[in-house]
Amino acid sequence: MTSSEIHKILTRLPQLSLHGFLPGDKEYERQEIYLRHRELDACIQWLKSMKKIQSINNWRSSYTYKHMVEVEAGIYIPNGIFIVAAIHDGFNIQGGYRGPNVYFNMAERPVTNWMKAHPGVCLA
Repeated sequence: MTSSEIHKILTRLPQLSLHGFLPGDKEYERQEIYLRHRELDACIQWLKSMKKIQSINNWRSSYTYKHMVEVEAGIYIPNGIFIVAAIHDGFNIQGGYRGPNVYFNMAERPVTNWMKAHPGVCLA
């Protein structure tokens, strides 16, 4: 993901910071997103196995998905990094009004299959 692509997303979503949608001026956290190539790449790789659907899936939020990437990649993934990667990959978002997390138009079946393949993994 290029800096230009990150910039377009952050310009469109001024409340998005490193840890999701949080109120207040978090410009230093927003700038940190440009430096997190390893984490962005891990999210983009994981998202390749997910499918887009027409409606928003309100069963799981960005916070759950970022934990799934952490299990796969073995690194910490900030919530905002996952959100940027998902938007870059063409997923739509809903939420971010009452907290840092958002929901996506992500199919549930691949997520359920992932969870079956990783029994005992705590995603909280």
